[in-house]
Amino acid sequence: MASKGQKFRTHPVDFKVSVVKEYLNDSTLSLAALARKYDLNTGLLWQWIHQFKTTGIPVTRQSGRPRKDGKPINTASHDTISMGNEK
Repeated sequence: MASKGQKFRTHPVDFKVSVVKEYLNDSTLSLAALARKYDLNTGLLWQWIHQFKTTGIPVTRQSGRPRKDGKPINTASHDTISMGNEK
């Protein structure tokens, strides 16, 4: 649970993609070592990797309460990021 007055860090999408690609492309690098390198929580890094593998897009999260009209809060579209191994 968050403490009163706690500040949360946000990470840009391009940073998330670069960290995930670094993990996926370097087989000698462990998840914990990469998390230490970038001062990230291993659970957060695992979420990014899992989301990237399953959907192909970087982790984005909508914040706030859903709108009553059913439209998404953030209307920005996300392009899928290719791993470079697709033909």
